[in-house]
Amino acid sequence: MLLSMAFFLLLGNRTMSQLEKTDIPNEPAIISMMEEMLIHKQLQIQSLLEVTKAINGNKSAEKLFSVYQDILISQMGVGKLLIYINNDNNWDLACQIGFDEKVPAFNAVTYFEKYKDADSHAANKEILQDFDIILPVKHKEKALGLALIGEVEFDGNESFPEKMKFLETLTNLIIVAIENKRLFKETIEREKLTKELELAGSVQSMLIPDVLPNNEFYEMSAIYLPHHNVGGDYYDVIPLGDDEIVFCIADISGKGIGAAMLMANFQATLRTLIRQHVEPAKFIRILNKRVNNITNGDKFITFFIGKYNHVNRELLYVNAGHNPSLMYSKGNIVPLEKGCTILGMFADLPALEVGKIIVEPNSFLLNFTDGLTDLENGSKQLFGEDRILKLLKENHTKSPSEFNNLIIENLVEFKENEPFNDDISILTCRFV
Repeated sequence: MLLSMAFFLLLGNRTMSQLEKTDIPNEPAIISMMEEMLIHKQLQIQSLLEVTKAINGNKSAEKLFSVYQDILISQMGVGKLLIYINNDNNWDLACQIGFDEKVPAFNAVTYFEKYKDADSHAANKEILQDFDIILPVKHKEKALGLALIGEVEFDGNESFPEKMKFLETLTNLIIVAIENKRLFKETIEREKLTKELELAGSVQSMLIPDVLPNNEFYEMSAIYLPHHNVGGDYYDVIPLGDDEIVFCIADISGKGIGAAMLMANFQATLRTLIRQHVEPAKFIRILNKRVNNITNGDKFITFFIGKYNHVNRELLYVNAGHNPSLMYSKGNIVPLEKGCTILGMFADLPALEVGKIIVEPNSFLLNFTDGLTDLENGSKQLFGEDRILKLLKENHTKSPSEFNNLIIENLVEFKENEPFNDDISILTCRFV
């Protein structure tokens, strides 16, 4: 009697009402069937332990799927399998069994939404005719994956609902583990990026001068607004003896530590050449070749540099593909456009012209990067050069710091609730 009760407990979902009295086996048969069923349950437990061990051992997603496939093929006789994983709303086929040729076209999103829970009645419906079971996997209503399982063998040791439950448990365990690995990797990447940006920010803060010269010859001021913590803009001011000063502004393609390292190398080369008094044309060609050698043409720099001598009031400049600096003098605004193409794109610059002007007393120079002109408002309008020209014409008598603050006020008012969409650098100078 006890043996018979134990037998029916192992039968799980199959109850007495589901069996005819003639189906009840004799005692030796019961013992044999119980042994088979126990072995079957032990195999399932071992399978779960094997999967858990692989997960705890931080095995790759490929290894986890390999273990999963082995269990389905060797222990459950699964003949067909498709598993789709949701990677940021891109449903990728991650695992398959029984499809040596082309996998049938399948819209995982549609079927995930249609079958909210495990379903064994999907067979013979639409393209699901090759499968016995469809298993959607989710966590807190987030879609993680979808498994289609077909040609499942049945040996009489387990009812279909029990087998389906085990498949559901095993599939959930694998897909959730892979999702956790993906999330962990994303966390590591974010932490790595944060540290990289912190390092790049430290490098950049050391390159941009904190204090600009203000004396009886010129007065300077600058503002730098990086789009993120680290941007690609750069400006510098370098005294050269008692009579001259060199100033520059640049926009380096790219962001992060790569742009910061390029900026550091660029500044080191620039300052070395300035102190060696290399003539302007040769100076620019050397800088261009240096950038091109470092980046192999993958990155480039727009650049404006000026050298001002307050004794003869001569300003030599080169504009290398940068927004023209704007010189206000005696009621006129003159764009400083002479120069060459951007630095780093070509191994040798195709053409180069050094600009030269005599700076009148009380002239005002505005240097800026394209983040200023390209700022958009909610209507997708650009701040544009016309607004800058108007501000310069109406406010050239202000001090450089006052003028810079006025530009920022106008930018904030213009963009309304829109974020800054690029780095913005402004370097202004009044020549006394």
